[in-house]
Amino acid sequence: MMRISTFLLVFLVLLSSCNTGTVSGDQTIWSKLSIDFVGPETSERAHPNPFTDYRLDVEFTSPSGEIFKVPGFYAASVNTAETSDSIGNIWRVNFTPGEVGDWKYKASFVSGKHIAAQLIGGESAGYFDGTKGKFTVTEVKHPQLDFRNKGKLEYVGEHYMKFRGNQEYFLKAGANSPEVLLEYKEFDNTPSNRTYPTHINDWQQGDPTWQGVKGKGIVGAINYLSSLGLNSYYFLSMNAYGDGKKAWPWLHQDSIFRYDVSKLAQWDILFQHMNAKGILVNMILTETENEAYFEELELGSAEGFADSRKIYFREMVARFGYLNAISYSIGEENGWDDKRKYQKANSDEQRKQFADYLRELCYYEDFIGVHNGPSWDKHIFPALYGHKSYSGPSFQWDFGKNIYDEILSLRLKSDSAKHKWVVNFDEPYVDPQMRDVDEWRKDNVWPTFMAGGAGIELYIGKGLDVTEQDFYPYEQHYKTMVVAKEFFKKHVPFYAMQPDTAFCTNALTLRKKDELFVLYASQNVPLELPLPVGSYSLTWYNPLTGEHAGKEEKIEINQEGIVTIEAPVKIKNQDFVVIIKHQ
Repeated sequence: MMRISTFLLVFLVLLSSCNTGTVSGDQTIWSKLSIDFVGPETSERAHPNPFTDYRLDVEFTSPSGEIFKVPGFYAASVNTAETSDSIGNIWRVNFTPGEVGDWKYKASFVSGKHIAAQLIGGESAGYFDGTKGKFTVTEVKHPQLDFRNKGKLEYVGEHYMKFRGNQEYFLKAGANSPEVLLEYKEFDNTPSNRTYPTHINDWQQGDPTWQGVKGKGIVGAINYLSSLGLNSYYFLSMNAYGDGKKAWPWLHQDSIFRYDVSKLAQWDILFQHMNAKGILVNMILTETENEAYFEELELGSAEGFADSRKIYFREMVARFGYLNAISYSIGEENGWDDKRKYQKANSDEQRKQFADYLRELCYYEDFIGVHNGPSWDKHIFPALYGHKSYSGPSFQWDFGKNIYDEILSLRLKSDSAKHKWVVNFDEPYVDPQMRDVDEWRKDNVWPTFMAGGAGIELYIGKGLDVTEQDFYPYEQHYKTMVVAKEFFKKHVPFYAMQPDTAFCTNALTLRKKDELFVLYASQNVPLELPLPVGSYSLTWYNPLTGEHAGKEEKIEINQEGIVTIEAPVKIKNQDFVVIIKHQ
């Protein structure tokens, strides 16, 4: 018996030393690179379970010596998006290299009961465990919108996200509805009739599809939103027992340890296209109706931290964490305790544990947040101020209700906790129906950015957040967000400015010391400003269009006091924006 065991050990070591990974992808900076390893022949339904009882991690070392530990996953076969294979021996890691030059990698492949839920430990599984390799990364340029031109979007300890590549700060203008984006009929094993039929014509030659012509409706919808200038989409990656009830990454609604590899590969095609079109993948990991789903189903209680949740986090990061722009929310409307079986509120401690675990899995500083609910309740946030694993809130509040004060309060409280939050107004809740565009602009969009918020997304009420398939009716609402986002990106260093509530009583103010001021007034009224002594230029803008509204003015302040300014006749009787620069 000892001789057989020794022989097997030697055989596995020799097999490991001969097994090299197959590198695919264009091997250019900030582009997806995959390495496939030949491992045990298994399947989605096999025992031992490939999703729980094996763990693949690959350590990447950059030319400068930076090390990234990247989780891998069971891929079944080389191209499951096309073949719908559920059986095979391919294990894969996805990564986005951020340096030009020669990279090295080393694979770790271990086994053990539920070892995939653990960050360390396990016994060697043989096969390719310990395999080493090299690859070379080169420079390349991509189409203008493509996030590969900018690098990895990260939390950098400031109030705005920043791309690691070109060092550009990010402002968000996105779609929050329908949140059931992934309930798409042409994804494998998705029990839905959703096809986005009005957007099939927005699909363009050369855009991705799978299995022939599948995917045109959902890819076309992304094309349309991108064409308007939107750069984010909010959706649920799991809504079992939730509002939509038809999106999940598993084979079936309750098979929480059995992942559908072909469906996930098809999701990946969509997510890559979103990033190529300049759209952040804003992934919401759970819903309030299934807030305690993993723990109740696996542990029989809402308490604790189930292995199934840990493995879910690992699978999402392993398969999609390479994306240049992806953010994660621990849960939608988290903390809304309805006492139903799965809708039992996570505790403060659970929220911290969940974020800590997710942060350990992320090899770049991706945004990790949590969404509050209902739309008048933010009790979950105080316990999270200063907690390092959180990048900020995915904030929900009633449409137009003291938005400026609420966004600013979250920002200032995070400052006081010495861990600055990126504050996104992700759900301006509206019910029963959408308000008009003027109200949207004046009460929501501009107040969000003027309060130092990092972005806003459009939520569509009256149940359309789970039924809508046509984005065209909301074009003006989308454009209103884009106008504001582009104004700040083009005209001012918003990332270096601070909200100032005392500077002007009838306008919202962002300022950079005494050098630069941006004022937004929701009504056309004279502004009384305590400008310091000096020379200033005044440039007026129309917030409906983002365009200049009148000639630049020059003023001279010779003594301390209050100066009164008025908007040009061109924008009389509406809201306006003015930039004041010290000369």
